[in-house]
Amino acid sequence: MAGAIASLAATVAEPDWGGDDATEAARVVAGTRLWDADRLLDLVGLILAVLALTVVNRRLIRAGSEWPRMAQPLLVLVGAFGGVAIATGAAIHTMATSWQDAEPEQAAAYLASFDGVRRITEDVFFAAFLALGLYLVLLSGAILATSAFARWLGWCAGTAGALILAGDLLSILFDAAFLLVLAGYVVYKAALVGLGISLWRSAAPQIEPTVAVP
Repeated sequence: MAGAIASLAATVAEPDWGGDDATEAARVVAGTRLWDADRLLDLVGLILAVLALTVVNRRLIRAGSEWPRMAQPLLVLVGAFGGVAIATGAAIHTMATSWQDAEPEQAAAYLASFDGVRRITEDVFFAAFLALGLYLVLLSGAILATSAFARWLGWCAGTAGALILAGDLLSILFDAAFLLVLAGYVVYKAALVGLGISLWRSAAPQIEPTVAVP
């Protein structure tokens, strides 16, 4: 649950730094005072989410499903691509502030460096979302094939995976398709919170009711 909250908070706090205008993107990034704190929230949320989903996978395997064994490598890719994207995302803030403070004759070089790393960050995020979408589809199948978790969590995971995959791939052609990725990401966070509550309840000690003896 903490991972979902941290990631969602980072997503809400992050300004829009995409688009084709590198100069405007650099101004937005350089002017964001909480940029580094936002990246830290992203990193904390990513680590907690990957750990929680690894526990979910193990529980599903114990319940007799083989789907999580296929899904686990994709979860590793989500963590790897997500970590790289967060690291390069933190670096572009330094580049943007350097561009802002640079002498006029050096500004073009700083801006070119910023734009190159910014586009690499976008490409790595694309790969991370692709891996996340595929993982969620497999996770959905595992949940629906067992009784380890409520079935609605399986449908949430499947819906989130489909939206993220469709939006990620369609964003190659249409920038507006990224709204599908955002919608899928929100559904994914809802499923993650639901899975976290289920794990917490299963781990909580069960207190046997006392029966008064007359």
